[in-house]
Amino acid sequence: MSVDTQDMEIIHRVLRRESRLLVKLVADVAPGDTARAKVIADHFRVYRLGLKNHHEGEDELLWPPLLARVDLDADIVLRMEAQHERVA
Repeated sequence: MSVDTQDMEIIHRVLRRESRLLVKLVADVAPGDTARAKVIADHFRVYRLGLKNHHEGEDELLWPPLLARVDLDADIVLRMEAQHERVA
């Protein structure tokens, strides 16, 4: 049975892109520019909440069914899940 993973690929691309952009956005805030720093901080909070929700969704909806369905050695899936937990 084939599963469409296009949505997962898109959200991972978006999250990685935002991670890269946030580094530059933070670095580009001029010293003393508290208004801009607040805008960036607000953006980061929204990003972080989205990332948290995404990881929690994967923890609930991806890893358990994957472990139950795959023909891979369970150790491989458990290792993937542990790696995911470290980046979450």
